[in-house]
Amino acid sequence: MEKKLTLEEYIQKLSNILKQEITIDTIKEDLFNNTNPSKREAAKQKIEAYKKYCNLTKESAFDEKDINLSKELYFTQNRNAIGSFADFWFILYDLKSYLLKEIIPDRFIKNSNDSKHNRIISNSIVIPEVIEALGLKSAKYYITNYWDDNADNLYTNLYLVTPNFLQEGEELYNVNDIIGLEVTDVIDLENKLREYYKYSPFSNEQKENLIKQFIKAIVVNKIIDNTDETNENMSIIVNNEKKTVKLSPLYDYDFCCGNQSYKDSKRTINGKSNLPDFINYYKKYPWFEQWLKEKVLTLDIDKILSKCDKKEPNKPTITDEHKRFYKSFFDQKKKIIKECLSPEIKGTNKILDYEQMLEQLNKNQELFAYLNYHSTGGMIFQRPAIKTEKLDVPQEQILEKELFNYLCDRIYCDKKVSAVKQLLEYSTTIKMVSEECAKVFSKFGNKIVDPDGEQYQIKARLLNYVYIEFMEKVESLKKANTREKSKEDYENR
Repeated sequence: MEKKLTLEEYIQKLSNILKQEITIDTIKEDLFNNTNPSKREAAKQKIEAYKKYCNLTKESAFDEKDINLSKELYFTQNRNAIGSFADFWFILYDLKSYLLKEIIPDRFIKNSNDSKHNRIISNSIVIPEVIEALGLKSAKYYITNYWDDNADNLYTNLYLVTPNFLQEGEELYNVNDIIGLEVTDVIDLENKLREYYKYSPFSNEQKENLIKQFIKAIVVNKIIDNTDETNENMSIIVNNEKKTVKLSPLYDYDFCCGNQSYKDSKRTINGKSNLPDFINYYKKYPWFEQWLKEKVLTLDIDKILSKCDKKEPNKPTITDEHKRFYKSFFDQKKKIIKECLSPEIKGTNKILDYEQMLEQLNKNQELFAYLNYHSTGGMIFQRPAIKTEKLDVPQEQILEKELFNYLCDRIYCDKKVSAVKQLLEYSTTIKMVSEECAKVFSKFGNKIVDPDGEQYQIKARLLNYVYIEFMEKVESLKKANTREKSKEDYENR
């Protein structure tokens, strides 16, 4: 805690913040000589505020006790409150500036219900802790009671309060102010930011760090599923006197973690807006991959939720329902990132899952199940109508069926074809490759549960070889078709 101000220093600072002419003399005059009751009351409030300030033991009044703003003494600040649901800026007796913001009503949230409305409150408590754990700065949020007859809040008189995070001499610039609202592609945003600060007086180290933090912040927004990624919701802090520039703390978590805005605003990268698209693009930078491994993949959501469980002033506890949601939500995000960093994990796990299921079926002496291709592009386990011991089918033919369906699945999932109809055009080639490979694999007994119950497994690397062989034949076929088509066109001309 800083040394307490004297009454005169306190009044002078309050005067500077409120941009009003307030002195000890004017307060005395209003207290003892002014006949206007409102002037006398205002003078009393300032003296009362100083008394409360002297008893303050924390940096912020909101950290010290639960505050009901409808009953608390505060001073309205003459400052624009930017944002659709922002009400006004105010000063408490701690001489700190706060923004009061209405909690967004359910009708502005897609598929909303009371649970999602309450998740805005949970997000304001959990997400700042998540962002800090990921190595970025976040605005702080408190919950307070405030009643406004003109408010659009249909459910509660609870409001969000966020402290002003600017220090003396700092100015805040929206990315929108610098670049505009229409630019949503991150590569364009990054290039325009670099260009904007190219000839600025800030050091190259500061400018490069700004870009890195900017990229991290965008990826964090993808991790928390922010559907309100407008350029107004990200800012840059500049101190011209000290010649410093940095990314501002992140803020505005209303439309995150399942709360979806009716007016979705999503940043894109090369026309795509999903988390894997951003991870796969930026993972080429060592600093980015290091950040993912050291901060994102080590995120301990249980620790964060445990911290949020501690009773703190102006911060409601998180419900068990929301705790379960956050655990599942962030576990899923980490799984996606792991698969992006190690793409072989995804394919290998898929093959292993198939093998384990086949092995389990064999151990349980159940009907033989084989993989089949579904018209939706997925794979299904299908059982023959007749038990395997009554099937008189050569092993290589069963294996051929396995390989045929595997290739169908792989080529379709890898988006090498755009429709089932196009897939059927390659069926002859698929069948030919399957037959060739089945003859070779059957000699070594790879992956099939034969009628005698012996188990075979195709290793993932062998399946990759099959796929590569197949794609080479497909490319050859395409070239042959192109030459044939060119020849036909020439003859027609």
